[in-house]
Amino acid sequence: MIIRQLLLITIVLSSLYSYSQEIIFEGGKSISTFDYKDSNRNGIDNLYPLSTNTYMSMGVKLPVKKISDNFSILIGTGFNSYGASANIYTDIDKTNVLYLEYDLNYLEFFTGVDATLFKIKNKTSIYMRGVFTTELLIQGTQTLDNNTYNLRHNKDFIKPLFGFKTGVGFSHPVSKSLELYAQYMYGIKLPINEISENKKEVLTIQTDNLGFGAIINLSVQKKSNQIRKK
Repeated sequence: MIIRQLLLITIVLSSLYSYSQEIIFEGGKSISTFDYKDSNRNGIDNLYPLSTNTYMSMGVKLPVKKISDNFSILIGTGFNSYGASANIYTDIDKTNVLYLEYDLNYLEFFTGVDATLFKIKNKTSIYMRGVFTTELLIQGTQTLDNNTYNLRHNKDFIKPLFGFKTGVGFSHPVSKSLELYAQYMYGIKLPINEISENKKEVLTIQTDNLGFGAIINLSVQKKSNQIRKK
Protein backbone atom coordinates (compact mmCIF):
# COMPACT_ATOMS: atom_id res chain seq x y z
CA MET A 1 0.00 0.00 0.00
CA ILE A 2 2.75 2.46 0.96
CA ILE A 3 4.77 1.56 -2.16
CA ARG A 4 1.75 2.38 -4.33
CA GLN A 5 1.33 5.73 -2.58
CA LEU A 6 5.01 6.61 -3.07
CA LEU A 7 4.77 5.60 -6.72
CA LEU A 8 1.71 7.82 -7.17
CA ILE A 9 3.55 10.75 -5.55
CA THR A 10 6.51 10.27 -7.89
CA ILE A 11 4.25 10.22 -10.96
CA VAL A 12 2.30 13.32 -9.89
CA LEU A 13 5.39 15.37 -8.99
CA SER A 14 7.15 14.28 -12.19
CA SER A 15 4.20 15.43 -14.29
CA LEU A 16 4.08 18.77 -12.47
CA TYR A 17 7.83 19.26 -12.91
CA SER A 18 7.44 20.20 -16.60
CA TYR A 19 4.83 22.87 -15.76
CA SER A 20 6.37 24.27 -12.58
CA GLN A 21 8.94 27.03 -12.29
CA GLU A 22 10.06 26.30 -8.73
CA ILE A 23 10.62 23.15 -6.67
CA ILE A 24 10.69 23.20 -2.86
CA PHE A 25 12.60 21.11 -0.29
CA GLU A 26 11.98 21.67 3.43
CA GLY A 27 12.66 20.13 6.83
CA GLY A 28 12.54 21.08 10.47
CA LYS A 29 11.34 20.60 14.01
CA SER A 30 7.75 19.82 14.91
CA ILE A 31 6.17 20.34 18.33
CA SER A 32 2.89 18.45 18.54
CA THR A 33 0.27 19.10 21.21
CA PHE A 34 -2.16 16.25 21.91
CA ASP A 35 -5.58 17.15 23.33
CA TYR A 36 -7.22 13.99 24.66
CA LYS A 37 -10.80 13.78 25.94
CA ASP A 38 -12.57 10.67 27.22
CA SER A 39 -16.30 9.94 26.96
CA ASN A 40 -16.93 12.22 29.97
CA ARG A 41 -14.94 15.07 28.37
CA ASN A 42 -12.16 14.64 30.91
CA GLY A 43 -8.66 15.34 29.63
CA ILE A 44 -5.03 14.59 30.46
CA ASP A 45 -3.34 17.72 31.80
CA ASN A 46 0.30 16.59 31.60
CA LEU A 47 0.40 15.20 28.05
CA TYR A 48 3.69 16.67 26.82
CA PRO A 49 5.16 16.56 23.29
CA LEU A 50 8.07 14.26 22.47
CA SER A 51 11.36 16.00 21.71
CA THR A 52 12.14 13.79 18.71
CA ASN A 53 9.37 15.03 16.39
CA THR A 54 10.56 16.20 12.98
CA TYR A 55 9.13 16.72 9.50
CA MET A 56 10.29 17.00 5.92
CA SER A 57 8.52 17.82 2.67
CA MET A 58 8.98 18.51 -1.01
CA GLY A 59 6.75 20.00 -3.64
CA VAL A 60 6.31 22.38 -6.53
CA LYS A 61 5.39 26.05 -6.63
CA LEU A 62 3.14 27.13 -9.49
CA PRO A 63 2.89 30.92 -10.03
CA VAL A 64 -0.57 32.28 -10.89
CA LYS A 65 0.36 35.43 -12.79
CA LYS A 66 -3.25 36.04 -13.85
CA ILE A 67 -4.01 36.84 -10.20
CA SER A 68 -0.71 38.40 -9.11
CA ASP A 69 3.04 38.01 -9.59
CA ASN A 70 3.24 37.47 -5.81
CA PHE A 71 0.71 34.61 -5.69
CA SER A 72 1.49 30.88 -6.16
CA ILE A 73 -0.16 27.50 -5.71
CA LEU A 74 1.68 24.81 -3.72
CA ILE A 75 1.39 21.06 -4.27
CA GLY A 76 3.52 18.46 -2.55
CA THR A 77 4.05 15.65 -0.10
CA GLY A 78 5.96 15.01 3.11
CA PHE A 79 6.58 12.91 6.21
CA ASN A 80 5.49 14.09 9.67
CA SER A 81 6.12 12.62 13.10
CA TYR A 82 3.89 13.41 16.07
CA GLY A 83 4.25 12.22 19.63
CA ALA A 84 3.37 12.90 23.24
CA SER A 85 3.76 11.22 26.61
CA ALA A 86 2.22 11.51 30.06
CA ASN A 87 2.30 10.01 33.53
CA ILE A 88 -1.29 9.38 34.58
CA TYR A 89 -2.27 8.82 38.21
CA THR A 90 -4.80 5.99 38.48
CA ASP A 91 -5.80 6.56 42.12
CA ILE A 92 -6.81 9.47 44.32
CA ASP A 93 -3.67 9.25 46.46
CA LYS A 94 -1.49 9.57 43.33
CA THR A 95 0.63 6.57 44.22
CA ASN A 96 -0.02 4.44 41.13
CA VAL A 97 1.24 5.88 37.86
CA LEU A 98 0.40 4.75 34.32
CA TYR A 99 2.82 5.77 31.57
CA LEU A 100 1.13 6.74 28.29
CA GLU A 101 2.90 7.53 25.00
CA TYR A 102 1.79 8.15 21.43
CA ASP A 103 4.36 7.90 18.61
CA LEU A 104 2.83 8.51 15.16
CA ASN A 105 4.38 8.86 11.69
CA TYR A 106 2.28 10.10 8.77
CA LEU A 107 2.65 10.42 5.01
CA GLU A 108 1.30 13.84 4.04
CA PHE A 109 -0.22 15.27 0.85
CA PHE A 110 -0.79 19.00 0.74
CA THR A 111 -2.10 21.76 -1.50
CA GLY A 112 -2.30 25.44 -0.72
CA VAL A 113 -1.29 28.97 -1.56
CA ASP A 114 1.74 31.19 -1.03
CA ALA A 115 1.49 34.99 -1.13
CA THR A 116 4.36 37.46 -0.88
CA LEU A 117 3.36 40.31 1.45
CA PHE A 118 6.29 42.65 0.81
CA LYS A 119 10.00 42.73 0.05
CA ILE A 120 12.93 44.27 1.93
CA LYS A 121 15.42 46.09 -0.32
CA ASN A 122 13.76 44.33 -3.25
CA LYS A 123 15.40 41.02 -2.24
CA THR A 124 14.26 39.44 1.02
CA SER A 125 10.59 38.43 0.74
CA ILE A 126 8.13 38.21 3.63
CA TYR A 127 5.33 35.81 2.76
CA MET A 128 2.24 34.09 4.16
CA ARG A 129 1.41 30.47 3.45
CA GLY A 130 -1.64 28.28 4.00
CA VAL A 131 -2.13 24.62 3.05
CA PHE A 132 -4.78 21.93 3.40
CA THR A 133 -3.37 18.53 4.33
CA THR A 134 -4.40 14.89 4.06
CA GLU A 135 -2.28 12.41 6.01
CA LEU A 136 -2.08 8.62 6.13
CA LEU A 137 -0.60 6.72 9.06
CA ILE A 138 2.45 4.71 7.98
CA GLN A 139 3.66 3.77 11.47
CA GLY A 140 2.21 4.36 14.92
CA THR A 141 2.29 2.98 18.43
CA GLN A 142 0.56 3.55 21.73
CA THR A 143 2.48 2.58 24.88
CA LEU A 144 0.79 1.86 28.21
CA ASP A 145 3.43 1.10 30.82
CA ASN A 146 5.37 -1.88 29.41
CA ASN A 147 2.80 -2.74 26.74
CA THR A 148 3.12 -1.31 23.22
CA TYR A 149 0.20 -1.46 20.77
CA ASN A 150 0.52 -1.13 17.00
CA LEU A 151 -1.93 1.45 15.63
CA ARG A 152 -1.07 0.85 11.96
CA HIS A 153 -4.22 -1.24 11.36
CA ASN A 154 -6.37 0.29 14.11
CA LYS A 155 -9.76 1.16 12.59
CA ASP A 156 -9.72 4.63 14.19
CA PHE A 157 -6.18 5.60 13.17
CA ILE A 158 -6.17 4.07 9.68
CA LYS A 159 -8.61 6.74 8.48
CA PRO A 160 -7.13 9.77 6.65
CA LEU A 161 -6.19 12.65 8.93
CA PHE A 162 -7.34 16.00 7.53
CA GLY A 163 -5.96 19.34 8.65
CA PHE A 164 -4.91 22.89 7.85
CA LYS A 165 -1.63 24.74 8.37
CA THR A 166 -0.88 28.44 8.12
CA GLY A 167 2.11 30.62 8.89
CA VAL A 168 4.64 33.19 7.80
CA GLY A 169 8.25 33.14 6.67
CA PHE A 170 11.00 34.98 4.89
CA SER A 171 13.13 33.99 1.91
CA HIS A 172 16.34 35.36 0.46
CA PRO A 173 17.96 34.58 -2.93
CA VAL A 174 21.56 33.37 -2.87
CA SER A 175 21.77 33.01 -6.68
CA LYS A 176 19.54 33.30 -9.73
CA SER A 177 18.42 29.69 -9.35
CA LEU A 178 18.50 29.15 -5.56
CA GLU A 179 16.54 30.75 -2.72
CA LEU A 180 16.73 29.86 0.98
CA TYR A 181 13.92 30.40 3.46
CA ALA A 182 12.82 29.96 7.07
CA GLN A 183 9.24 29.76 8.26
CA TYR A 184 6.86 29.04 11.12
CA MET A 185 3.63 27.11 10.56
CA TYR A 186 0.77 26.39 12.96
CA GLY A 187 -1.43 23.41 12.18
CA ILE A 188 -4.52 21.71 13.51
CA LYS A 189 -5.98 18.32 12.60
CA LEU A 190 -9.56 17.15 12.62
CA PRO A 191 -10.19 15.00 15.74
CA ILE A 192 -9.39 11.29 15.78
CA ASN A 193 -12.36 9.48 17.32
CA GLU A 194 -11.44 6.33 19.24
CA ILE A 195 -14.53 4.23 19.92
CA SER A 196 -14.18 1.22 22.21
CA GLU A 197 -16.75 -0.58 24.37
CA ASN A 198 -19.38 2.03 23.45
CA LYS A 199 -17.15 4.79 24.84
CA LYS A 200 -16.10 7.65 22.58
CA GLU A 201 -12.63 9.10 23.11
CA VAL A 202 -11.38 12.06 21.09
CA LEU A 203 -7.76 12.92 20.25
CA THR A 204 -6.93 16.24 18.57
CA ILE A 205 -3.43 17.09 17.35
CA GLN A 206 -2.08 20.63 17.01
CA THR A 207 1.39 21.37 15.63
CA ASP A 208 3.98 24.14 15.69
CA ASN A 209 6.55 23.71 12.92
CA LEU A 210 9.79 25.65 12.57
CA GLY A 211 11.50 24.80 9.32
CA PHE A 212 14.18 25.72 6.82
CA GLY A 213 14.09 25.09 3.12
CA ALA A 214 15.38 25.73 -0.37
CA ILE A 215 13.59 26.84 -3.53
CA ILE A 216 15.17 25.88 -6.83
CA ASN A 217 14.17 28.07 -9.77
CA LEU A 218 13.71 25.70 -12.69
CA SER A 219 12.97 28.44 -15.24
CA VAL A 220 16.62 29.61 -15.11
CA GLN A 221 17.87 26.09 -15.73
CA LYS A 222 15.37 25.51 -18.53
CA LYS A 223 16.39 28.74 -20.29
CA SER A 224 20.08 27.84 -20.04
CA ASN A 225 19.36 24.39 -21.50
CA GLN A 226 17.47 25.97 -24.41
CA ILE A 227 20.40 28.30 -25.12
CA ARG A 228 22.84 25.37 -25.14
CA LYS A 229 20.65 23.49 -27.63
CA LYS A 230 20.65 26.47 -29.96
